[in-house]
Amino acid sequence: MPESFRIFSVCSDVVILKWGAVSGATAYKVYRLGSMYMEEVTSNITFNGASATLTGQSIVGSEYYAVSAVTGSNEGQRTMAVKKAPGDYSCGGANWTGAVSTDWFTAGNWSTNAVPTSADNVIIPAAPANQPQINAAGAVCNGITIESGASLTMSGATAYTLAVAGDWINDGTFNRGIGTVDFNGTNSYQEIAGASTTNFYILQVDKGAKERILEVTSLMTLNAAANPLVLTSGTFKLSSASTLSPFTSAPSIGGTAGFWNNGGTINAGNFSWTLNAGLLRISAGTVNVGTSSGNSITYLNNGTLIMEGGALNIAGRFSPNSGTSAGTFTQSGGAVTVNTVGSTSTTRAPFELNSGVPFTMNGGTLAIRRVSSNSTADIIILSTTYDVTGGVLQIGDALTPASQTIRINSTAPIYNLVVNATNSPTARFVANPLTVKNDVTISGGTLNANGLTMNVGGNWTNNGAFTHGSGAVHFNGSGGQAIGGASIARSSTSSSRAPAA
Repeated sequence: MPESFRIFSVCSDVVILKWGAVSGATAYKVYRLGSMYMEEVTSNITFNGASATLTGQSIVGSEYYAVSAVTGSNEGQRTMAVKKAPGDYSCGGANWTGAVSTDWFTAGNWSTNAVPTSADNVIIPAAPANQPQINAAGAVCNGITIESGASLTMSGATAYTLAVAGDWINDGTFNRGIGTVDFNGTNSYQEIAGASTTNFYILQVDKGAKERILEVTSLMTLNAAANPLVLTSGTFKLSSASTLSPFTSAPSIGGTAGFWNNGGTINAGNFSWTLNAGLLRISAGTVNVGTSSGNSITYLNNGTLIMEGGALNIAGRFSPNSGTSAGTFTQSGGAVTVNTVGSTSTTRAPFELNSGVPFTMNGGTLAIRRVSSNSTADIIILSTTYDVTGGVLQIGDALTPASQTIRINSTAPIYNLVVNATNSPTARFVANPLTVKNDVTISGGTLNANGLTMNVGGNWTNNGAFTHGSGAVHFNGSGGQAIGGASIARSSTSSSRAPAA
């Protein structure tokens, strides 16, 4: 289903609709409310990628629109309907003419004979010999379009700001200078789009609330030497294949801000991140946090990590600021790998959830690469509220060093447990028994129950070693279960139904 469906503009009887492109979609259908139900619009409509222009629409009454994506002969779910009220919306425009000079602030350079306000949609065409330059403070607009062959230049001598309340479409050239582009619309959605790569110096997100999104669907770069992305409020969503280094020192993402990777590559240097009531969400692409031992993500005040796809690699830890810090961890896909370089903390584990932190895992992989210096365990999940219906807890990966004993202390269940084969790590239980709702796979290395009980709801595959101590393994799944593998170790088992050997 298309995301971010919205009315882009209404000018008399012409309505422009926009939405987020759906991967794999070959076409879209727009629906309008008829006398009784939503009806497909098949006339007076022109599609242009993830947008549509409708003509002949009512100028006196309200209209309701929805959109669906089509792949081949299969149509997906429609969006919720959006309402167009009577009257114009985001219709005011100012075309650059360059009739006087290159100065943005000269009224005679604009078709309206007035300098643009935050209500004006600016269009910069290629035809004028004088292309606009921003060499003073106070430049604002609603949406801005730089057409193919056109350019917009910001001062390279003084750090000025261009405030944009609407969408940014760059099909031409943006000369960044040393300026800031501040996306400050208080609407629910703004977009950075266009055929050209936009090379920002500093990009600021200042939308007023975390739920309001600035989405980047075209290629972009960030170029300031110090912290070229400023997250004041709103969520920055990267949905293009851009590679960015948005921060040069430790960012703290506050309660009105969010960072959402949906397809890019994010690299961070020798520093940690803090989710201080803020949001980190990864749906696609890669986020690399830290380059040195101890570089971590710390959460507090309900800081939230949502993992839906892609990869999150953390040099050190994902852990609380203190033993009582609140947060949320939700994983439905993708791969989270912690302790990729090292964690020297003696009080915090490389992956740690306090008792008050909800733990939701419905898919994906949570992997720990190496042992830490924490005095108790390397994985601590003490969540009293949990929803576990999928996913894998993986001990070790392809880059795990030799002689690693990785300790697990989880009062919450996990779905699948895998002990990786590379360099034969040991997964060792500490403090609490472990419930595995589905499969246990010892690909290599050792699973050491350390005298604690295991509950297993699925199959058991042992191609490494299992050390039970005095602990029992209870096979308590509701369906058939199997024990297999090249090296089935002796253990104390019990089951309501006998597992198949």
